[in-house]
Amino acid sequence: MSQHGAPPGQEAPKCGLDSGTPRPPPHDENHHLIRVWDLGLRLFHWSLVAIVAFMIISGFFLYKTSLALHAAAGYAVMALLTFRVVWGVFGSEFSRFRSFLFPVGHSAAYLRDLVRGRQDHHLGHTPLAALMVFALLATLTALSVSGVVALGGEEQEGPLGRLAGMAAGDEAAILHALLAWGLVGLVAAHLMGVAVSSRLGEPRLVRAMLDGLKPASRGAAPPALRPGQPGRALAALLLCAAAVAAFLLWSGRLPPVPAPPALDPSYRGECGACHCAYYPSLLPAASWHTMMAGLTDHFGEDARLDPPQAAAIEAWLLAHAADAAESGSARRFLEVNPAKPLQITAAPPWLERHGRVEAGVFKRVKGGAGNCTACHGDAERGRFSYRKIQLPSEHAQ
Repeated sequence: MSQHGAPPGQEAPKCGLDSGTPRPPPHDENHHLIRVWDLGLRLFHWSLVAIVAFMIISGFFLYKTSLALHAAAGYAVMALLTFRVVWGVFGSEFSRFRSFLFPVGHSAAYLRDLVRGRQDHHLGHTPLAALMVFALLATLTALSVSGVVALGGEEQEGPLGRLAGMAAGDEAAILHALLAWGLVGLVAAHLMGVAVSSRLGEPRLVRAMLDGLKPASRGAAPPALRPGQPGRALAALLLCAAAVAAFLLWSGRLPPVPAPPALDPSYRGECGACHCAYYPSLLPAASWHTMMAGLTDHFGEDARLDPPQAAAIEAWLLAHAADAAESGSARRFLEVNPAKPLQITAAPPWLERHGRVEAGVFKRVKGGAGNCTACHGDAERGRFSYRKIQLPSEHAQ
């Protein structure tokens, strides 16, 4: 086995840490510190920590109004992942992927020693840490891809807003949720590994990711860091961010999803006089037909219309019902039972999407929960985009 646990056939940095050299005393944290983690790697690590923490909180605990910020954080992760791939090839010695590609047998032996309470000192990544790095990078990449597909298919937003179908969006959303739980598990395992390694002889493990310094034996030569490396790290990070931003700007110039037609004036005038004129894509055609056939007892009110006007309104409703609309909201409401319930705010899809909204929100505006336009700026065009959601303030009338 080569020095520092490097893979066979690959020269490891000459730092005087062969298997016969004792590791620095655990209590002497400043014993011959050398710079191991470069600026680029440290910027990547802590930026990713902050963004992933926000994504976990916004994805699991915040309402759908955080989706815009959640998506923006996802694009930031894409930029960081791009940088990490670049830096894994062109960074300093211990940032390069080749420095921690350990054989499976080596990793298994390291795990056995760890279970027995022994841990060899590694100047760079340990075999288990290397596995964690690749697992996290793979999971975050899969999360980014599935998130973009889900956003495009379900919301008609993002780079794939016009390209991803609704079925693909639904499948991607399920995969995205499963991967999110997997990410939580990996983060927990990573934190546990840091705690175990710190206890077994790496007390400076966390601080090393802040200042880049790790202890080595006396007489060890530091790994060569090329001149100007910190500047190249910042430049590479900014270039990767710019590349992702350029991709998003380009995708934003693609032809938009066709906007649904505006509300029929007759329908708006008659139905909107008593309540919010719901966009027809919020119910299947069979529900609208049943509703229009029972206007004499319209939820306890006599809402009958002149037959020609009623027929014209019904024809418009059926033409733009959930069956015919191309939107995420229409797809969800397509499964509503035509006979029960007919109230949109009692339909399972509505309850699922609004179940986490505080009850007080619906009391702040005239019309209560049934007033879609109070929160959805595009409700009258049937889009219900997450970007157009604005919850009323406590002072709203």
